Amino acid sequence: AIEAAAGGVTVTNTIFTNHAVGINNTGASVQQDYNLFFANGAATQGSVSGGTNNPTGDPLFVDPAGGDYHLSLGSAASDSGVDASVTIDFEGDPRPLDAGFDIGFDEARLMVYLAYIPVIAR
Repeated sequence: AIEAAAGGVTVTNTIFTNHAVGINNTGASVQQDYNLFFANGAATQGSVSGGTNNPTGDPLFVDPAGGDYHLSLGSAASDSGVDASVTIDFEGDPRPLDAGFDIGFDEARLMVYLAYIPVIAR
């Protein structure tokens, strides 16, 4: 997903899924933390420091085959990130919305729908 060839690279609040290698360091100084790695061949390759705060589990995207990468209820990315000075997500939702920052470009919003069913007592 990411190849770091030179310089200094810090990766935070990113979801890596279904890649041969999530972060491949081929010559840089790389630090990563608060990232979610899922279903990759390897999370990192080469010298990569950090990662003590990486959650484990499925990001539970709504419909990745259809291009919908919103987080579903129960996602391992929900409330598992860190404040990276990003105050809104890609849709303009504020960060954080719940108990903590979500990992990825979407700050998950729990939607509750109530159905009105009239009850008639006789």
